[in-house]
Amino acid sequence: MKNRSNSIFLILAIVLVHSLNSHAQVMWQVSSGKLVQWYYNGGDEFTGNTLNTAKWLTSYPWGRSLYCNKEQEFYTEKGNAELRNGFLTLVAKKEPITAKILHWEADDHILKCSDKEVGMNKQSFNYTSGMIYSTQKFHYGYYEIKFRSDEGTGLWPAFWLYAGRENDEIDIFEIKGERNTEIHVDIHCPSGCKNYKTTLGMLKKNWGDYLATSSAWHVGLNVVGLEWNPEYIKWYLNGKGIAFWKGKMEFPAAIIANLAIPSNNGPFGPGPDASTKFPAEFEIDYIRMWTSIQNSVSEAELEPVLSGSQRASFPVSNSQLTKRPKPEFKKSALKDEFVNVVFSKASNNGAFISIVGKPSDDFFIEVKDAALNLIYSSIDPKLREHHFYFSGGKSSGTVKMKINGQNLEHKF
Repeated sequence: MKNRSNSIFLILAIVLVHSLNSHAQVMWQVSSGKLVQWYYNGGDEFTGNTLNTAKWLTSYPWGRSLYCNKEQEFYTEKGNAELRNGFLTLVAKKEPITAKILHWEADDHILKCSDKEVGMNKQSFNYTSGMIYSTQKFHYGYYEIKFRSDEGTGLWPAFWLYAGRENDEIDIFEIKGERNTEIHVDIHCPSGCKNYKTTLGMLKKNWGDYLATSSAWHVGLNVVGLEWNPEYIKWYLNGKGIAFWKGKMEFPAAIIANLAIPSNNGPFGPGPDASTKFPAEFEIDYIRMWTSIQNSVSEAELEPVLSGSQRASFPVSNSQLTKRPKPEFKKSALKDEFVNVVFSKASNNGAFISIVGKPSDDFFIEVKDAALNLIYSSIDPKLREHHFYFSGGKSSGTVKMKINGQNLEHKF
């Protein structure tokens, strides 16, 4: 029955690609034997001059530091989340600040963790930092971030989903600056997620671990993705599956990106030492959320990486896993190597196609306008960004592609 349902899914996916109505943003996950289609449902390209506060908070709704985690940073309202050159840059600074963690409480309000008093609301911190927390919650779909982060002991950048309930969290990644060629993936469930047997099937462990990678996170941009389905979750690094968890996370969640500073005696320690350089940065090119539901498309102009721009000057990494620990890496669920292909309309009467992963040599793209005039073509599988523009004020047409043996056609 399993093989039959997979075959039906594949047929439906292929038919859907060839019968699209007009969508401004579409993403395909393409492998030699599978084709999955997603529709843009939210996110941010960070191309403005100021952070969109209708989309993002600059702290947790419950406070400006995770004091129960013994973290050392204070998340400021302004000054540590900067938009420049098409990036959101979260900046950690070594600077003292005395401020209230809960802005709505009095200075002398007593903070508690598990009913244990941990100090007053107004406290002194040695570091300030930046974060974003989405005002909207999202559910099943595909999440991705394109980023780089500085190295250094005690730096803790993370990208994660939180449902607002205790232990209801999906960690798309956590990175430690002193372990700069590793990525930590994890799940936190109300039940504890203790559903993976080890040691001859008798003992159990929580799911989640560090995965070793081929490149350091500070040397170039990488794309990390997460596919959240009702029955399982998959993690991706630059188009390749790196982790698989089977289980149910049922509640919609907020999107969070932050640059934390742990303490030596708290989670993800150690904290900074004399070698850590400040200010330290977690740079985000974009955050995108895609859904499989066609009628819930959120129209927006995604941002191409134009040649000659400062965004284009950033080196792009192609980091991959070098070790595959179990149970996080499940070979049977991660055997397909995907190429992610994004089509989006852009400003100035243009459009672009961006590619994450490695297309095969049979690759081609052909774009025609509504009058069937050829306006763009390419057979270069190494080119990751394809830009084209329309004349006469019109921006409709058809794009045809062949990628990894799959023929795609999209009308826009």
